[in-house]
Amino acid sequence: MQRYLTFQIYGPMQSWGAVAVGEVRPSLPRPSRSGVLGLLAGALGIRRDEDERHTELDRAYAMAVQPATKGARMADYHTIQCGKRLAKRTYRTRADEVGGLIPKNEDPGTLLSTREYLVDTLFVVTIWPRVDDPPHSLNDLAHALCKPVFTPCLGRKSCPPALPFHPLVQEHDGPLEALDAYDPDGDVLQAMDAAPAAEVYTSEPLDGWQERTEVRDVPLSRTRWQFGLRPEYRIAMPGGAQDEG
Repeated sequence: MQRYLTFQIYGPMQSWGAVAVGEVRPSLPRPSRSGVLGLLAGALGIRRDEDERHTELDRAYAMAVQPATKGARMADYHTIQCGKRLAKRTYRTRADEVGGLIPKNEDPGTLLSTREYLVDTLFVVTIWPRVDDPPHSLNDLAHALCKPVFTPCLGRKSCPPALPFHPLVQEHDGPLEALDAYDPDGDVLQAMDAAPAAEVYTSEPLDGWQERTEVRDVPLSRTRWQFGLRPEYRIAMPGGAQDEG
């Protein structure tokens, strides 16, 4: 048996960045590997410019995620103004930056984008070491989720978690058993008349996987916001609806 760290991710809004081209910023339908590793990194107090520590996390841990509620998608037509920052000016407030201190003939720097969010979605995630010398124990990761150094967010800073992560470290025969044994927040499931989905998405080729795809969510550089490709495997839960027939 192996030890697994399993926890829930829930918020009224989440956004797990997919490949963004131009003004359209879509979200993946579930937490990305880079997003979950970034969540753990922030909880541990790892800063974005510490690329080596982010690489260690990516090297050290495998991940599986299971949707617990179907939720919905929402698109937000997003408009911001950043203004032209001048070296001799001091911007003491946001109003100064986009308002009174910007001459009428100066470009206010308007940026337009369409950003996608997942609404009322709950996921269960399990993490386990895939190397003999992980940089952090599963207990340390669980403690960090309970008392994070940096404020956690679900993909974007505007998406805070609405429930505690409720991390559990337990021994199981495999990641599917770890997910199956975890009880996500019952009030959320009851309010949405939902139950955990019969399919799981993993970073590892577990026995019995049905589909292999590629996703671009391997963190190469957090400072330059660069991500590489990795395989993702879809697998049906034992005894789930997709196993029947």
